[in-house]
Amino acid sequence: MTRLGSNINILCRAHDLNNTFHLNSTFYLYKIYNIENTGDEKDHRPQIMQPDNHTAEFSVSIVKEEQGGKYHCSYKPPSGPLMSEPSDSLTIFIVDPKLDRPTISMSGNTMTGENVTISCTVSRVKINFYLHKNGNPIPGLAMKTNFDMGQFSIINISLEHSGNYTCSYTVGDNLFVYSPPSEILQLLVSEEPDYTMANIIHCVIGALILLLLGCLMTLDFYSTNVYEVNPQQCSKEESMGGPTLSPALDADPDPAPPTNQE
Repeated sequence: MTRLGSNINILCRAHDLNNTFHLNSTFYLYKIYNIENTGDEKDHRPQIMQPDNHTAEFSVSIVKEEQGGKYHCSYKPPSGPLMSEPSDSLTIFIVDPKLDRPTISMSGNTMTGENVTISCTVSRVKINFYLHKNGNPIPGLAMKTNFDMGQFSIINISLEHSGNYTCSYTVGDNLFVYSPPSEILQLLVSEEPDYTMANIIHCVIGALILLLLGCLMTLDFYSTNVYEVNPQQCSKEESMGGPTLSPALDADPDPAPPTNQE
């Protein structure tokens, strides 16, 4: 875009630069009017230039509002009466720094598959809002305008909608003079999490924890039965136990008969 009051140059070049037939050709720069209503209508008073080579450079100094619009050029070789085919059109958009900058905002859910609405507001009436993505100055997204607010809804958003957005507006019927852009609004679209996979993972982890607890309880049960001693069982086994040994006292053989003492 071009700022109001600045200077611009428009280049018009012949296709075949190696053909001397185009040297000293006369170039014509046309402005296209009434694009919306009656189709392509060329300016009947074009700018004319006759350079020494294959390229004409048309200068537009101190750009005014009425100089915004679409242009194309043609050329006529010096040795022929026929005019060349017109070039592709060039659109000049003008930014008026005196206009207020709009305010941009967003509402909605930025998950994939959801809906968001981008709003643009300014304290003016009879305006048209436009949305720009990633710094593209050409207004490709017209916003639904209601008095001093414009809105653009994105249904079923996807990752492709991520980017930096700004908005601007035109005043009245002049579609080539724009306000300065708003601040940048960053739209970050995130993918919706896969809850099915998350639930499966949680169930597997829960099952592993239960299995581990079951193993620990089983080990604890068997270790208690093996190493715990029952006192009652021990007493019973002692009463019914095998023979015991005790030291034997030496017994005298048959006692000797008493001796008579005389």
